Amino acid sequence: MKSVKWSLLSFHFFSCFWDLGLSFLTTPFIFFPALAGYPLGILKDFGVKNEHQLYLMIVSGAYMLVAIVIVFENRLLILIGSNKFWRRFRIPWFILHFIVGGTFFIPTYLKIPDQEMAKAYFRRIAPCIPLYVNDDLVFVAVIETRFLLRAVGLLMLGGFLEIWTMAYLTDRMLGKQINLTMSVRTVELHRKFQKAFILQVNEF
Repeated sequence: MKSVKWSLLSFHFFSCFWDLGLSFLTTPFIFFPALAGYPLGILKDFGVKNEHQLYLMIVSGAYMLVAIVIVFENRLLILIGSNKFWRRFRIPWFILHFIVGGTFFIPTYLKIPDQEMAKAYFRRIAPCIPLYVNDDLVFVAVIETRFLLRAVGLLMLGGFLEIWTMAYLTDRMLGKQINLTMSVRTVELHRKFQKAFILQVNEF
């Protein structure tokens, strides 16, 4: 467990920050299918702009996915620690993931529409707005949603493909380690840890 404590710490930090952001800092009230809504959290009371709150939550969600990938990579590294190529490559690999997670939303952020025009569009596609909703407070993130949905979809698909690949390779490597460098009990403990973590990730 000592070998994975920092990767687990980063995962728990980003997952806790994500939960805190959704439930306390921003507390978004979202309208679907339009990507619109308004925040009810404490950051609103401190005057933080809607677009900044949106960027914060999108990026923290992306970083949480990166942290999950790093945990699975760390488990695999334990078994292939003698691979010098991967030891040199993994740090640039980490940096690239955090750069992508922090910047993939920038094109959408820079194209946030004029809110008067966007609100008029929102009222057209959502004519039955409940009376308790103050549509003057509504913030419309995007009008054309295809680019953003594709970017988020590609990010999530890439992350989960990496997770699945590393989990599969780890399980294969564990099978090969039985009676070589690990006892059957140690291998089973590694597998139980991985299964437990996968179940925890599925809860998100």
